[in-house]
Amino acid sequence: MIVNPTFDMGLVHRLIQDDEIWNTMAEDGISKEVFYPSFDSMSCWLLAKDGDEVIGVVLIHNDNSKSIKIHPYILPEHKGKGKPMAKAFYKWLVENCKGIAKVIITVPFCYKRVYLFAKVAGFIDEGVNRMSYCKDGKMYDQWNLGLTIDEIERLL
Repeated sequence: MIVNPTFDMGLVHRLIQDDEIWNTMAEDGISKEVFYPSFDSMSCWLLAKDGDEVIGVVLIHNDNSKSIKIHPYILPEHKGKGKPMAKAFYKWLVENCKGIAKVIITVPFCYKRVYLFAKVAGFIDEGVNRMSYCKDGKMYDQWNLGLTIDEIERLL
């Protein structure tokens, strides 16, 4: 499995239009019909591929000069490949993001399966951001999880 940046925002747009992915990534008020991903100095998209087949995407957003926030999305038909995708992402990160000290992920409480995946992928609980995510008109707390670069290197 490999993970590489993509500049094809049309492809990313088509991939995340899947209802299952969209419903786990979009807070209330964000319309699937008008959302269009961007690639800029603050964020980029990576494609996770198993051979020639795309199995998922990862949004990376610069949180500050030493940490990045990620949002991984596994395509529904490739459930079960999340751990290899995480490992491929960690390898890419170590090789390409020199100077990064930490990776952060934030998971709303309504997505327990995503939280469990983050734990299996090695992320460590760091706290809770209370009442910070709105889905279906209801406010949810969010788990804050992180991994330092040293912890990532040990996972490889």
